[in-house]
Amino acid sequence: MKGFTLIELLVVVIIMAVLAVTAAPKFINFESQAKNGVLNEVKAAIQSAASMVNAKAILEEKLEKCRGDDSFLSDGIYTCFGYPSAHIDNFRKIINLDSGLIINTSETNGRRTAIVTFPEYKNSIPWGFNASDDVYCAVRYHEATANHLYEIDMLTAGC
Repeated sequence: MKGFTLIELLVVVIIMAVLAVTAAPKFINFESQAKNGVLNEVKAAIQSAASMVNAKAILEEKLEKCRGDDSFLSDGIYTCFGYPSAHIDNFRKIINLDSGLIINTSETNGRRTAIVTFPEYKNSIPWGFNASDDVYCAVRYHEATANHLYEIDMLTAGC
């Protein structure tokens, strides 16, 4: 007899299927794409919330203060020159964060920064956010100053 038996063919097919299932996620990169999608949603939510907070700050005339009692909006949100200040409580109030995301904040040279990321990246976010951007999988928010608007950027090299 020439050729392969049915059992030999089935064994080869099963081995190939196991290899394909194991290798496919690395080539397709589903996890990274999913995390980038979540971060895009977080960034859009922050931008939208910042616009709404700014509109309310204009109405309540809270455009020239930063983080003091004078910058406190009637709904309990602290502002910095008319935009949300980078405090954990502020972010919990202005955007509906997935319970799987975490927030960390820091202050450097008088300007606060907030990072929204996934729990598995919590230890890669040092106080002050001094690490290179390639370890992050996060959205970073720098609050407004007297001379600059707020800034939002996505750090996805570490995803």
